[in-house]
Amino acid sequence: MSDLEFRSVTDAEWPEFLETLRMAFGALPAPGDEAIEKRPWAIERSMAALEDGHPVGCAGSYDFDLTLPGLTTAPAAGVTWVGVRPTHRRQGALTGIMRAQLEEIHDRGVPLAILLASESVLYGRYGYGMATTQVDLEIDRTRAVLAEPFEAPGRVVLVTDQPAIDRLLPEIHESVRRRQHGDVSRPAEWWKPFFAGGRGGTEFGPRFHAFYENPSGETEGYAYYRLASDFSVRLRQDWTVLLQGLGALTFEAYVALWRFVWDLDLTAKLVATFRPPDEPLRHLLRDPRRLATTRSVDFLWCRLVDVPAALSARRYEVTSSVVIEVRDPVCPWNAGRWRLDGSADGATCVRTDAAADLTMTATELGAVFLGGTHLSALAAARRIDEHATGAVARTDSMLSTARAPWCQTFF
Repeated sequence: MSDLEFRSVTDAEWPEFLETLRMAFGALPAPGDEAIEKRPWAIERSMAALEDGHPVGCAGSYDFDLTLPGLTTAPAAGVTWVGVRPTHRRQGALTGIMRAQLEEIHDRGVPLAILLASESVLYGRYGYGMATTQVDLEIDRTRAVLAEPFEAPGRVVLVTDQPAIDRLLPEIHESVRRRQHGDVSRPAEWWKPFFAGGRGGTEFGPRFHAFYENPSGETEGYAYYRLASDFSVRLRQDWTVLLQGLGALTFEAYVALWRFVWDLDLTAKLVATFRPPDEPLRHLLRDPRRLATTRSVDFLWCRLVDVPAALSARRYEVTSSVVIEVRDPVCPWNAGRWRLDGSADGATCVRTDAAADLTMTATELGAVFLGGTHLSALAAARRIDEHATGAVARTDSMLSTARAPWCQTFF
């Protein structure tokens, strides 16, 4: 590790940075496809481990805005593209990159970092906690029957004009994500590769975009999906719908869009990926068992880069106070005891000399921050030290949220 340098790369170093990323994930450009990919974020967000001036490890980050419990928002670094060349694993490159990146995020005054973990064993050691869970759902079209009759007052429209999609989808997603804690803004740099990848793949065809309009013509929801169609067998009617995104501002939009995507002609089943664990659809069906959960997996990992700023930014459903001792060797400025006073109207978090009610590491604090992991579950696993009787239960009630946090933005 002493022979490695950790810093942001320059424009001239970007091609080797990109090559390092590809090698880390077992990929190289296809023949004839040697063009340098455009950076999806500012060059200064591209952190690298360099050996003799050449990148051997990499990490980038988006500039996101994260919706917090209480529907406040805070800046968050969306960490991505983390990898090390196979020849340089277990030599300190990853540790150096993660530490340097957290220092850079802190220096910019950003209180939070989030990521999606390709390997879930890695990031707890750097203070990231498993903050949200997603589920994959599957439903048989013939069994998708609502428990109560429903007629939407508006209409679902399919939009195929790309400039219209480019305008409508970012606008409605931004409105939806501000009502869903755990989700993030999607900057223009995020949308560019999303729209570029909409033409199809090896199994599923092109992406379709549906929007719900209320009687006044206002857009209140969206869904985007693909079809696994097969024309090799005549009169076939067992295609699969892959729902990749659905968000709604109103109940009417939510139900209308779900019913639209599960009732497409020629299809037999719908697969919906990365949905919230408390999906309301299950409670709308006549037979809720027909909505099968085929996978449950961690999704968003959260890291408090600035403990007092992060804890002060969110809101709390139960008014209370607690003194938390935080252990954080990676970000030592967070270490110590903090008094959190929180309510639905606001919160403060300041250093204190008072005795701690609880002790936890930055990893546990990141896990419970959005309300997706219960403090009591961590305490049961002996990952929290309780010093005052009832402190776990009291703090759990503060941090928990009525609905599960959910992020449907892949990055």
